[in-house]
Amino acid sequence: MRRQETLGHHLHYFLVDYLPRQRNASPHTVHSYRDALKLLLIDVAGARKTEVVNLALEDLDREAVLSFLERIEEQRGNGATTRNLRLTAIRSLFRAVAQVAPEHVAQAQQVLSIPQKRTDMRVLEYLTPAEVEAILKRIPTQTRAGRRDDALIRFLYNTGARHGVKRRLPMERLEFNRVVRGWRRRRGCG
Repeated sequence: MRRQETLGHHLHYFLVDYLPRQRNASPHTVHSYRDALKLLLIDVAGARKTEVVNLALEDLDREAVLSFLERIEEQRGNGATTRNLRLTAIRSLFRAVAQVAPEHVAQAQQVLSIPQKRTDMRVLEYLTPAEVEAILKRIPTQTRAGRRDDALIRFLYNTGARHGVKRRLPMERLEFNRVVRGWRRRRGCG
């Protein structure tokens, strides 16, 4: 078997090139997908009574993936949402493989046809404008920390930004001592 056709090569391409470079996936997504694929490989190797290093891409067929998904629900106690996240990682791998290895397109199509499980929609809770106003009134804006908290809460509420955006926001770029007179127009989330 040529080096280009090994499972290891496809996994390396997927995790090192396809996700971060071509799909611009965050490091958290890459790690999450890596962990999901690690669980799949360990499960398939165990079912086939072999070691992970001896697996080939052909071993990760539709039936093996379905068996893995059933086992993580039954044995690990994962819910449908976690199962769907694992399936998303596996599907993404097979989309990447189909692009670079046309001989595996039929196998990729079989895996890609595995449906997501339906899950209950979670009700998104949010603060009303009156509740946000009540929180803002209790912040002591006379102190530096108070002005910071006030600015962050207003930023999150007014932009609808999630917690992850706030964590990546460089604090040194925030200025609390001057009034901004103009607005910059930006596109997207950047």
